[in-house]
Amino acid sequence: MNVLLVDDEPSMLRMMKIMLQSSGFNVFDALHAKDAMLLAEENRVDVLVTDVVLDENDTDGFTLARSILAGYPNTPVVFISGFPTDFESKRHEFGRCTFLQKPFQKTQLVQAIVELSTQTA
Repeated sequence: MNVLLVDDEPSMLRMMKIMLQSSGFNVFDALHAKDAMLLAEENRVDVLVTDVVLDENDTDGFTLARSILAGYPNTPVVFISGFPTDFESKRHEFGRCTFLQKPFQKTQLVQAIVELSTQTA
């Protein structure tokens, strides 16, 4: 399964990439939304995992997800953040999606991806 992983913190991105690869996922990673968009255009993405709060000069995770879903509407999304968000008020926009509060365990991330990918679109 191909996972597009987006987080503007290099250490967090590396850690999550290792978690997912060790669980058998193929991971495309990006520090910035524009790089994530290019990866989504060039590769089949089965699940998007994105931080909600990205670099201040970048877009946020909600906007990134909307852009990816515009081209690939059935893509499940796992939103992650270490900050409070208004995820619940936005949930209806994204179809198959969930939210994980940082810090989270590897098993929680893997379970979220597996559960979303097995739900019907």
